Amino acid sequence: LSSPQLSAAAIKAIRLKKEKKERDTANAALSKAKKGNHKAMYEVADYYRTGTGLPQSKKNAKYWQQKAIATEERVVAERTLKAARAGDPVMMRSMSRFYTDGRGVAKDLTKAAYWDDKADKVIAQDALKRAEEGYYGAMYEVAQYYENGKGFAKDQKKAYAWKQKAKETEYAQTKRQQAKRERTEARRDLNEIDFFKYTKGTWDMWMSDTPGVSAGAEAISSSSGPFMTTFGVLMDLSSAPINSTQLILLNNKIAARPATFGKPDSMVAQASIR
Repeated sequence: LSSPQLSAAAIKAIRLKKEKKERDTANAALSKAKKGNHKAMYEVADYYRTGTGLPQSKKNAKYWQQKAIATEERVVAERTLKAARAGDPVMMRSMSRFYTDGRGVAKDLTKAAYWDDKADKVIAQDALKRAEEGYYGAMYEVAQYYENGKGFAKDQKKAYAWKQKAKETEYAQTKRQQAKRERTEARRDLNEIDFFKYTKGTWDMWMSDTPGVSAGAEAISSSSGPFMTTFGVLMDLSSAPINSTQLILLNNKIAARPATFGKPDSMVAQASIR
């Protein structure tokens, strides 16, 4: 039936059914909220704000909204603390901020400093491990930690030593990469060396320029063919020493291996830090 055809009693019954459903939903959320469910608290705050399922009340809406925020922060802080205790430095930093701001936990600057210092130590140890594996970026980090006294006890001698090692390692890696690029280019240039370039060039030129010549046998009978071919051979012979020298240089580049770049006492390493 259309709306005009419905009786007043039927319309009222539909409205009452809807209101009952809203009350049941709101009361279920209120029950969860009272047990500490922060998501349900946000829902209850919204129900009080709009008057849906619960009597409209700005005071109650504000109360449940604030309680929801505080409860959620406490839940997040508890999870963060668990991860921090398990050794996650990012969560340690978060706990430091929580204690500094008093979010989710009681404000405590001593505990904030504790977690911040612990995070420094974990991060510094991780950097030291990577530095010992040969990563020069981590070496610079370790040098800075020793220099600032964060993560490690302040030690200017160790800071200087790690900084020098980082410079040497970075230089060595740069040289290895450069040598690798040069070897790749040398292999490409090596493939392009042609000891018979002029012979083939003059032969091809003669074949294309001689009227009526369409096959090798006919080309050989041409009067200009032998002269041009001989000219090409002579050109190739005259350029052979140059090609040979280039061949040797390219092979030397390909065979080069900067094995001593990374050694602290090598000439290359010493030159890199002067």
